[in-house]
Amino acid sequence: MSVEILHILFAHARTNGITIQSPKYSFLNIVTTRDNNGVIHSDIFPAFDSKLDLLGAFTCKENFDFKRIRKQTLITNIFLLLIAFLLTWKTLNIGFILAATFWVIFASKDFWAFTNVAFQMKSRHGSEHSTARYHSAEHMVVNAYNQFGRVPSIEEAKQFSRFSKHCGSQSTINHLILSITTCILCCIACKIPIAIYLPLLIIIQGFCILASKKGWFKFFQAFVTEEPTEDELEVAIHGILYMQDAEKDFTDFLLADFEEFADADYDDDDDI
Repeated sequence: MSVEILHILFAHARTNGITIQSPKYSFLNIVTTRDNNGVIHSDIFPAFDSKLDLLGAFTCKENFDFKRIRKQTLITNIFLLLIAFLLTWKTLNIGFILAATFWVIFASKDFWAFTNVAFQMKSRHGSEHSTARYHSAEHMVVNAYNQFGRVPSIEEAKQFSRFSKHCGSQSTINHLILSITTCILCCIACKIPIAIYLPLLIIIQGFCILASKKGWFKFFQAFVTEEPTEDELEVAIHGILYMQDAEKDFTDFLLADFEEFADADYDDDDDI
């Protein structure tokens, strides 16, 4: 009888390793890192927020200047609203001010946060450059594991994509894409007959929502991933091996406890 292999859905990259949530026991969260001496360590971490996206994962980073990000957001919002007001006054197209207002309220903060995170992860001078490689290694090894139903070798993992449908950054990417298309549609609303505009709106936004659900926009993860070396892949593989051992140990513990309970003798008058 074949055993169903549960797919790993939740994992996070770190500056020196990865965190993987066990698909079998959600409270088993394996943190695997490589220390300064090159030694790989794995341990069980008590908490894992599966809803945490890429931006949320960096909110506690001391090397991220969130005060500066807020300042960037404020300045560009004021500038954008001013430009939109002038365009609206010049063209009598209220769509410009509507688009700018929508962007300021719903997307501007995420855009600048994502831009700063991407810079830190992709730039050679970025403080999180190693995270981009671990991010890719996490995706490649997990993609291989989910397809093979077993832990892959380094060479096998190299054949898989560094993009993942379940990437934590994808929710932010999808949100920004939907926001950009919404702003564009606002700008052209007054220039297209309603009979054409409404079907166009439904088709474009419907496609974006479908593409988001299907993971068709995952190639935008190129902004937050970098081709890993064998060192990062080794750490990711070590993490999954440790996860499997932890799952087996906990399963054996449950079975032993159950057998002990089943073998115990109870009198009819005992209060079980």
